[in-house]
Amino acid sequence: MRSTVFSLTPRFSGEYALAKTASQETDWAGLQHLIKFYNSRRFYAEIGLPKPNDFRDFPEYFVLEAIPHAIARVRGAEGKSPREAVEFILQLLKYNDNSGNPYSDVFWLAVLVWWSRILSTARK
Repeated sequence: MRSTVFSLTPRFSGEYALAKTASQETDWAGLQHLIKFYNSRRFYAEIGLPKPNDFRDFPEYFVLEAIPHAIARVRGAEGKSPREAVEFILQLLKYNDNSGNPYSDVFWLAVLVWWSRILSTARK
């Protein structure tokens, strides 16, 4: 997932495979790896908040865009999204900062809203 030289399709497949294998039985290992990778690229380590958007590296943008989508698809045994997945997506929305980015973030925000829609948080 780190290299921006190779084709995007295998990297997307890897991200979705990690999301698919994330479960309570694996202690959410796939989910944790996705969050850790994303955070290593787009979060300030010292404060734990997202960095301002920077869409100049298009291949990296598309890889990093796929990670929240994969995370939003993770489900527990009861079909609900794990708390970590919900908090991750909502944190991206809450702290979105496009200052200094030469590109609009309208599509980024649209997909974040779309992915927040597919989170499953309802309780019976």
